[in-house]
Amino acid sequence: RRLQLPIYRKHRPCICGNFINRYGDHYFDCARHSEMWLHNKCRDINIMWLQRIITHTGIAPSPTAILKEPTHVSRKFPGIRPLDIDINTTTGLKGLDVTITGTAPGTSDSAHQEQACKRIHTRKEVLKWRGSSRPNNITTERESNEATIKGHVVIEDLLDNDVKLIPASIDPFMREGPALHWFRYGNTNKEFDLTHHDFGKAQGTKAGIAMRKQSLEDGDMCGVICKADIS
Repeated sequence: RRLQLPIYRKHRPCICGNFINRYGDHYFDCARHSEMWLHNKCRDINIMWLQRIITHTGIAPSPTAILKEPTHVSRKFPGIRPLDIDINTTTGLKGLDVTITGTAPGTSDSAHQEQACKRIHTRKEVLKWRGSSRPNNITTERESNEATIKGHVVIEDLLDNDVKLIPASIDPFMREGPALHWFRYGNTNKEFDLTHHDFGKAQGTKAGIAMRKQSLEDGDMCGVICKADIS
């Protein structure tokens, strides 16, 4: 699929009532097919390589510093899990939040298609930095009793506690977004610019911009693979 070779000989019906094209693009936008399997696989792969190199980077003393979806990251909402991957470094708590993008809409030429792919990734990164609201299903004494936990309130709490967050955006062709590439290799892909995220004017914009700034100014989070001295 990454090579854009047809998976099926012709369009076929989907259980949602729409049609799946020859390349299977519909699977990543279909409400009846969950992206959770791909999300969890990408999360686990990133945990695996981080655990293998983390002691060689000087960022953390042991592979046990890498945790999967831990609670108690947010002091205000200890029951929620704002990070998919938690890195307990020697200089504080940092982590990745994995997100799977949809397939970019088709365009008339390759240049416009490249721009469409950029927007898909940067839009997902902005959403992660701004925070996602969620139903409040947690009933511990320390939790808020509001019906909805607002995403920007969680981000503001993480900011107050100096937690760093990098959105790990991955598209259906397994290409990584600019923030994840920056985390892994330090330099961003040529076709991306980390400074050009459009946060708009929605609720959480101020917190999202602050979280991006706080996270991207952290030297530990930049070029983790390049820091690993495994020669």
